[in-house]
Amino acid sequence: MFRCCALLFALALPSAAVAADGLDPAATERCVAWMKERPSSAPAEVRTVAPDTLCADFTSSLTSESRDAFLTQMANTPAGITPQVIVRSLGGDVELGMDMGDAILDRKASVHAYQVCVSSCANYLFLRARATSWPTASCCFMAASCPA
Repeated sequence: MFRCCALLFALALPSAAVAADGLDPAATERCVAWMKERPSSAPAEVRTVAPDTLCADFTSSLTSESRDAFLTQMANTPAGITPQVIVRSLGGDVELGMDMGDAILDRKASVHAYQVCVSSCANYLFLRARATSWPTASCCFMAASCPA
C-alpha cells in the first residue's frame, strides 16, 4: 500500500537581469563570474565577495566542511550588516541544510538563487530567508514527503 505522499514545487523564472533589487551589482557579477568558471564537479565552496555578500556554490555534495565554512563566513559578516547569499545548489544532507538555514534565519539574510536551488537548498536556505530572488533564469525545486 502506498504510505507516503510527495510534493514537488518548481519555479522557473527567466530574467535577463543579473542583479536583483537590493543586491550590489558588482558583488553579484563577481559571484556569477566565479561560479561560471567552476565545473559542476568542483567541491562545494563558499566565498565572501563583498562585506555583505556570500557566494555559495554547492553543485557537488554538500559536506560538513562546506557547511562549517558557510557558518563561519556568515558569522564573520559584521554586526549591523544584513548578509546576502547568492547560492547555486543541487541540495544535499538535510541536517547540513538546516544548520545553514538557521544561520540565514538568525541573521535575517536574503537568499538569491543562481541557476538552481534544489531540495535542501530550497527547503532550508531559500525558505528561511527574509527576501529571495532569482537574479538570472533559475529553477527552485522544493520537495517534501509526508506520512499517509
